[in-house]
Amino acid sequence: MRIGSGAIRAAFAAAALATTKTDDKKLLCPIETLKPQKEQSDILLSRKIVNHCDRTNLQLRLFQYQACPFCCKVRAFLDYYGFSYEVVEVNPVTRAQIKFSKDYKKVPILSSNDGTFTDSVLIVSKLATFLRNSDRELSSIDGDYPMIEALNDKNEFVKCYPQKYVVYPSKTQKSEEIAADREERQWREWVDGNFIHLISPNVYRSLNESLETFKWFSEVGCHYNIVYMSQIRFF
Repeated sequence: MRIGSGAIRAAFAAAALATTKTDDKKLLCPIETLKPQKEQSDILLSRKIVNHCDRTNLQLRLFQYQACPFCCKVRAFLDYYGFSYEVVEVNPVTRAQIKFSKDYKKVPILSSNDGTFTDSVLIVSKLATFLRNSDRELSSIDGDYPMIEALNDKNEFVKCYPQKYVVYPSKTQKSEEIAADREERQWREWVDGNFIHLISPNVYRSLNESLETFKWFSEVGCHYNIVYMSQIRFF
């Protein structure tokens, strides 16, 4: 089943949907959530999502903050399209779990056996393009999203990706589907440019609500020791 109109907007819901690179019977497929486990000396898996109908064999690992709306977006997309993936909860103070990333120190970061991907918008666009084009490897899609340097409002040069909201069509896509993609891009830009910035002011309305939220945030990364949990909550 191809990705159709409104597909990426629907990634804000958690569900399972068959795609060109996954089993058509995914809705009947068992999905396991495995408990935390130690992977390396400095990396502990918060959990592992296993969809037995996933045929992509990408070996995805998501480095994230549980409460980060951009990470939530990527998680929802992965769940919606039935990917198997591991979750690593990043310590927001030390960020030790993403020290392998030299140039990019934000989350989410998605690693795979076919490369490492950053920026929630680019991650979603690249994975969606990958699903539409069964003859392409994920790493080959990188070239479709060139990086340029441009001046920002502070007159500083920053890296940007002009095509980052584009999901490239398959060879058989119809004209009406291309028009629907154009509308979808507009909604995605609106969500990132407007809606997502309204979340924090409504979650952290007071000091008590902020502490409650960060208490939950620290408990999600259940492998942290008591010192790290205190750091996360108060810093």
